Amino acid sequence: MGQICAEITTSSGPCPGNCRFCRYAEASYMGKFFDIEDNVLARYAEEIGGFSDVRSIRLTTCADADLGELCRQIGIVRDHAKRGTRIFVNTRDLQADECRRLKEAGAYGAYHSCRIGEGKDTGFKPEKRLETISNLTSAGLQVISGVEPIGPEHSSKEIVEAFYRIIARINLTNIKTKNEEGLSITQLIAKKDTLTTRIGILRNIYSEATNIVNRYSSSELRIECVIDAKQLSKQI
Repeated sequence: MGQICAEITTSSGPCPGNCRFCRYAEASYMGKFFDIEDNVLARYAEEIGGFSDVRSIRLTTCADADLGELCRQIGIVRDHAKRGTRIFVNTRDLQADECRRLKEAGAYGAYHSCRIGEGKDTGFKPEKRLETISNLTSAGLQVISGVEPIGPEHSSKEIVEAFYRIIARINLTNIKTKNEEGLSITQLIAKKDTLTTRIGILRNIYSEATNIVNRYSSSELRIECVIDAKQLSKQI
């Protein structure tokens, strides 16, 4: 069963992460810095509560976010959102103590990923990204992760490798900490302009997964792909 999550950008602007696939890369983005005002954040949290199907709110920042400010904003959302709303964050790499601070502030979980081309197309080290996933899970936060960005330049093997690299890290952390809350939700995120051209790779992902899964995990895992049947029929 899926869930609807409303995203609120709390800070944006030229980002020092310089991911080649991101519009906010400091090297190319010409826009201004943005920080949401407290009263606007509170109003958004209240208005989102008017939609009964929305179960979660995700606060998104750039890669140089101030953790103290983010924790304070989590408190604002917690105080103004509908009771029972789960608060997620999408922010920079984090140390173990920083993840615990997010948990204490009221965060339920976080989105974090080790992307395809990490360290080559981004300014982040792959191991640092995976370490953050471990830290989030160990702190008792639910980790939502994705295989991204998917474009015509990526092979089925690269996609499946990225998928199981993240799954393996989360599973290993859960085993070490016996943490029942740090579960993972995985998803395929395609670039908007290449989604239809990449539907055909789904037919190859399963065979690649068979060759790779044993390298990363001994547990039984399953890949589920939800796609538009009409779009797929055009590719076959």
